[in-house]
Amino acid sequence: MSGQDNTDLDKTLDYFESIDIWQSKSHVMITGANGGNISQEFANYNSCWSRPHRQIAFIGDTGIILYLAPGKHTIHAAKDLKCGILPVGEPCAEITTTGLKWDLSMSGARSLLSLPL
Repeated sequence: MSGQDNTDLDKTLDYFESIDIWQSKSHVMITGANGGNISQEFANYNSCWSRPHRQIAFIGDTGIILYLAPGKHTIHAAKDLKCGILPVGEPCAEITTTGLKWDLSMSGARSLLSLPL
């Protein structure tokens, strides 16, 4: 693959898309992408931002990071875990949660929200 300006994750996702390995599936799970160099982690998140049609999960030793494109999503998680909501790139038009210790319903979220489940 060409493109020395691309990250290894970009190259991998581009390759998978070129051979249509997903056959119209949109979910991707990536392990070992968290917990290292912070600039590499942000580069991985940028790879997600450039692929809004994919729901990408980064699975690490200490947690899971989900990149969710705009729309409605259902996340099932164990009780007593924390849920952070971070709008990336632009504000969220609306965030509504149900089933959390403190549910919320708000519009125009611009910053990190950390909520106990």
